[in-house]
Amino acid sequence: MTPSCLLIICSICWLLAVIGVSRDMRLPIDERWATSAMLLLEGGIAVLWIADAYTWRRALAFALVV
Repeated sequence: MTPSCLLIICSICWLLAVIGVSRDMRLPIDERWATSAMLLLEGGIAVLWIADAYTWRRALAFALVV
């Protein structure tokens, strides 16, 4: 996946989360996993973005530091 594709997915998920919170919506499933999923998605975007701009070596070093 490209960084822009992940960024679009993250933007859609964020928008849905904001709408859900503002309307005090409750899902019929347990949504505690959503926070971890969003953090992994954002981390993936950061690593792919750095790999695209610089090198995979620098992106992996960034991931290890973070």
